[in-house]
Amino acid sequence: MAHTDNARNGLLLGGALLAATGLWLAATTPNEGTRLFTQVPAVAIRAPQTSVTTPVVGPYARADLSMAAAPFTADPMDVTYAQPKLPTRSTVPRLSTGPSAPWQWLVATLSAAAACSAFFHWLGRRMAQKDAEYAPFAACAAAGKKEEVEVRTISFKKAPTKLMGGAGNGNVPDLNQYAFPKAEGEYDLVVVGAGPGGEATAVAASRFGARVAIIESRRAFGGPTGLTSKAVREAAKQISATCDALGGNRRLQMKMFWQRNFAALRSEAEVAQAAESRGRLQRSGVDLYISDKTILDIIPDPDPADLDKSHKVTVTRPKTNLKFGTRNICIATGSRAARPDTVPFMKDRIVDSTEICSTLAMGLPKTCGIIGGGIIAVEYATVLASVGVGITIFCNKDRFMTMLPRILRESLLAQLNNLHILLVEDEIDSISPGETYLGCKPRDMCPSIKCKTKSGSTRMFKPELILYSGGRDANSEGLNLAECGIKFAKYGRIAVNDNYETNMPGVFAVGDVIGGGLASAAAQGGRTVSTNLFAPKAEQAELQSSALFGTSGASSASGGQSADVPLTLWTIPEIASVGVSVEQLEAQGETGWEDGGNIIVGYARFDELARGRLAGGQGFVQIVAMHTPAKDGQKAATHRIVGVHIIGSGANELIALGALMVTTNTACETITNTPFAAVTLTQLFQLATDDALCNSPYNAMSKLRATKVPLENALGESKDAPEPATAETKLTASERRSAEAAASK
Repeated sequence: MAHTDNARNGLLLGGALLAATGLWLAATTPNEGTRLFTQVPAVAIRAPQTSVTTPVVGPYARADLSMAAAPFTADPMDVTYAQPKLPTRSTVPRLSTGPSAPWQWLVATLSAAAACSAFFHWLGRRMAQKDAEYAPFAACAAAGKKEEVEVRTISFKKAPTKLMGGAGNGNVPDLNQYAFPKAEGEYDLVVVGAGPGGEATAVAASRFGARVAIIESRRAFGGPTGLTSKAVREAAKQISATCDALGGNRRLQMKMFWQRNFAALRSEAEVAQAAESRGRLQRSGVDLYISDKTILDIIPDPDPADLDKSHKVTVTRPKTNLKFGTRNICIATGSRAARPDTVPFMKDRIVDSTEICSTLAMGLPKTCGIIGGGIIAVEYATVLASVGVGITIFCNKDRFMTMLPRILRESLLAQLNNLHILLVEDEIDSISPGETYLGCKPRDMCPSIKCKTKSGSTRMFKPELILYSGGRDANSEGLNLAECGIKFAKYGRIAVNDNYETNMPGVFAVGDVIGGGLASAAAQGGRTVSTNLFAPKAEQAELQSSALFGTSGASSASGGQSADVPLTLWTIPEIASVGVSVEQLEAQGETGWEDGGNIIVGYARFDELARGRLAGGQGFVQIVAMHTPAKDGQKAATHRIVGVHIIGSGANELIALGALMVTTNTACETITNTPFAAVTLTQLFQLATDDALCNSPYNAMSKLRATKVPLENALGESKDAPEPATAETKLTASERRSAEAAASK
């Protein structure tokens, strides 16, 4: 790409020089007309005792310059010349160089054309870069209102154009709303906020036949932090693969490709997400209101039969004010990055998790310090480290990724060490934005972080960029909630019960505004609200499900987050978890199978499969199961899967199958006997359940492999609660296969 820039600049400079040379030649080269016009007869000027012939050229050539001889005087120097008649405008003709040679004009024309072409090419490329970096929706705004469109219909430009920065080809959707929908009567449900939780709530309620409206203050829907971190990760993977294929100076190529491609990829993802989200809502028949300000008027004792005693919602826009009633309200306004006063935030130097993406669009820093040990901090740390940025994380290990099981947390710390990420556990004493001086630009300033060690000394760090990721605050202001009596928890979060209902009847809240921080938990909470409101038979279906599969995971009263909701981290490699961990079961009083308890654990490594080795070979799948004694009518005991934990490439896709196993209380025996497609990563679940059954002292197959007795004898002697397994009976999957091969011989 650098060669392309040099060629373009050379073409521009060369074209400009050729144009100037051609025009100069055409303007200054004399021809026959010029020479004939300027050569005029000389005029004789007579003086005493002498005669001088002086050729006259220039503007006076055609003027009347005849002079009479001066009279003779005694003094030879006393000579008086006749004053010439001064020319007038009419007597002085305008000179012209005449027509130039054809080749001169040809050179001038071609040179000027080349210069103009090169200049406009450079100008267009430069403007496209600026649009991609600073105006993600510039193309949508430029599309304009070419023709009148319906409010509930997304209009598209007829001529295909490229999305932001030319990253992809496709039609650019018009995300503007030119008028509010006509609110006739009251709604069954009004959702405030169109993020993952709000969208799931509105779509689910509409499918149950409810009349639903959704209110959003921005044209772009969805959680910004979740989307941008994924865009950063995908850009890092694509650019890293390209640099590996090209070879050469990896750091230089990475910086160049990142600055050119990341802004376009991010903008394309934002536009596509907004269009898809609005399309789903409109296909479901949900009324959409894009409002600058929303005011809620909540009634303490609403009456569904009386329109005057229902909740009221007011949406406002310039020169527009609309008020309508609703039976129920669901608040899903999300959260924003916390910005404490103790942190001196500065553009492009000390930023939060919302500003980091715009800063990275300007280029990759050489070093970056990240304050915090949560999901966003770890995602950005691993992604930026994979593209060559020096990363330092400031967080105590006791507060580092506390939501992960111990085995995943330890594996993540090992991966951070492999990526040369420094984890500083010292307490941060102060953060400085850096020294300023006259003419200093923000990008020229290096902030600093001063830490206190346990011994009392200080350490100073000076990264180019500091990312503060110390939590998020709920977006619960500006809705008139406090005036209506809604109760809040800390950080501005709305307090809810297990059914996501606030202290006011008919008012619910889901997503980050109540805590949790997971898009999957927000979506699940929204579906739960709609199901409880508009599906009377949902309770019967839940009872039937519990009778078939046993009890399912319960929701948390504090944050409304179910244990069955998958936790996914878009780190490198990916991390995913669903269900309970071994530590949580031990905290409930359960013990492991080594001590005669009911906790059974099985593992499967990625490098055990050919597909896993192609994917990198790093990572594993852990299955956590609980031994369930045989009940009346059952022939043998089962091992119910209660937790699945994965680290490795594709973990966030594999966890969907794990969530299905945990939610439906699937037994390990079922997974073992289920045929899986060959050469796929899903076979890891089968290997992990096989390993769990081999480790279980309650399984007849483990006794068979340990004692190598005939199959019918082992099945006949099986018991529900045998003696705890000894060290000789703990066989891994590879040892089991060796034992089977020896037994077959």
